[in-house]
Amino acid sequence: MNKQIWSLIDAYSGKLLGEVFIELFAACSAWLKLLSNGELDDEYDFTGDETKETLAKVLNDCVDVNFSQHRWDIKDSQLTQLLASLKKLLEANLITYPELSQVIKELQDREGKGAFSVPNELSELGARLIGANVQSVYCPFNRGADFAMQWPKSVDKCGETLVDSEVFLAEVHNILLSNNFQTVNINPIYS
Repeated sequence: MNKQIWSLIDAYSGKLLGEVFIELFAACSAWLKLLSNGELDDEYDFTGDETKETLAKVLNDCVDVNFSQHRWDIKDSQLTQLLASLKKLLEANLITYPELSQVIKELQDREGKGAFSVPNELSELGARLIGANVQSVYCPFNRGADFAMQWPKSVDKCGETLVDSEVFLAEVHNILLSNNFQTVNINPIYS
């Protein structure tokens, strides 16, 4: 991973708790990807004067998690700077959206939130062992998105989790990787 992205993270994470910064960073990354894909209405264009309210509205309209910006202790001017800095790195091809997805996973690992993540090597091995003729994959375990993302985009992938942040991050990774993992926040035993 390049030094510029880690410098940017160090500069903007500031007093935000690790988990909260990861959520904010992921949200910003998803917003920029949705903009670059032309998937957002004009009202969500990057204007250089962004607000937490606008970011929360973008995400509430685009992902299945109810989002609240009240957790983000960041000024709107800092949010705008973070988005502008990320956008510059992307435009200069110093980082890609798949690399941003990897950065989010690394941030989780640093915070101890990735302890139950499925290592890429294990996911790749599992995908090879199951075979190539698979049309759909069901991953009813926490961090199932990590496993499912190893499958070709043509395979239908879905899973379940009890954790809101996992649903959100799976959706962000879907956006950043242009993938199609569908996850829902339910408890399969009690539903």
